[in-house]
Amino acid sequence: MIAKNTDLTKISTGAKLTRAERVDAELRHLAAMNHAKLRAAQADHQRRGISPRVAIGCAHIPAAVAQTFAYIKVA
Repeated sequence: MIAKNTDLTKISTGAKLTRAERVDAELRHLAAMNHAKLRAAQADHQRRGISPRVAIGCAHIPAAVAQTFAYIKVA
């Protein structure tokens, strides 16, 4: 079976993926790698006692900045 975060370009299935499917698979793979790297960095920061300067969600955001990012799709 396919393991989590497996690079689909290295698996021979006998079926050809479309370009869109290959791009989607590559983006999912990169997103998983980035998430793993982020978690590793956060664990390293926690071991070293480094914390964010401002607690997330507690800082004031200027109206001009809030308007710019108000309609960006996150998911």
